[in-house]
Amino acid sequence: MNNSTETQIKTIQDRLGGENWLPIRLVRESMRETSNPFIRLCRTYPGQIVIAVITYYLFKQVLGAGFMNILISWALNSNIVPERALLATATYSDSIMLVAFILFMKFAEGRSFAAMGFIPRTALRSILFGLLAGVCAFSVSVGLTVLFTGGHFGWAGTMTPGFFVYAFLGIMVSASAEEVNGRSYIFLSVSRNFPEWLAALTSGLFFGAIHLTNSGWTVTSTINSALVGIIFCFTVLLVEDVWFACAAHTTWNFSQGFIFGLPVSGNDVGGSFFSTTITTENELLSGGTYGIESNIITTCLFLIVIAVLLVLLKKKAAKQAAA
Repeated sequence: MNNSTETQIKTIQDRLGGENWLPIRLVRESMRETSNPFIRLCRTYPGQIVIAVITYYLFKQVLGAGFMNILISWALNSNIVPERALLATATYSDSIMLVAFILFMKFAEGRSFAAMGFIPRTALRSILFGLLAGVCAFSVSVGLTVLFTGGHFGWAGTMTPGFFVYAFLGIMVSASAEEVNGRSYIFLSVSRNFPEWLAALTSGLFFGAIHLTNSGWTVTSTINSALVGIIFCFTVLLVEDVWFACAAHTTWNFSQGFIFGLPVSGNDVGGSFFSTTITTENELLSGGTYGIESNIITTCLFLIVIAVLLVLLKKKAAKQAAA
């Protein structure tokens, strides 16, 4: 290792203690030097962003959109709820995107699954805590929204056991695909050569940008998507895996649509346990047609979570430095 590389890694370590974060260290150890000019280009900062954009839109938008039109036409002719066909389409396109990113990281970057943030020994603990964190966080967000807007909850009763399993698995695939994209690939790849704050900001901005195509998006929804992307990057540093982010993302989205009956990032769903009515016409408080992910109450909640995570990360970095 030459002096410039040693200096660069020391700078990264001084920023957030990055050399000690397990997934980032594993990425640095597994991504060996290569003489292949294409692979070297893909590993640069601009190259990583281009790969992320191309892979996301090719599989999520191009292939997914084509298949969506076929499924929705079939659903309408077969008396199937179009929203359920839309969920099937998203699951299909996200499955392909998930596999594409994993294959790219495995063969183009030479990463192990652990270096993608999927540490086997932490899987069960992180998944369980992540599932709980996601549903609790959204419950707080929707509870505060109803409290401040004068809304109310009701019983919908349109969720069947079969649809529960179908919806949960579909949301899990979609959420995991976005986490592999934003956290396993963008965040950890950029963190290999750059400070973690830049990697988290890049991942967050990308996460906000990919939601610009969603129905009913607003400036607030884009900001909130970027903030939650940063939150998930910080959880990767804190728990040292991506399992937690995948699980929390899953139950956050599932709670929105299939528990509380609200739009999931602008998309309506085909059934839920409860119905949630937001009475105010002020979109800054209601979130409009995008859902409460687009309201300012959620913005405040995300900022509080980021502040708490920064405190926890600072304590963890200090503890690692003293060890």
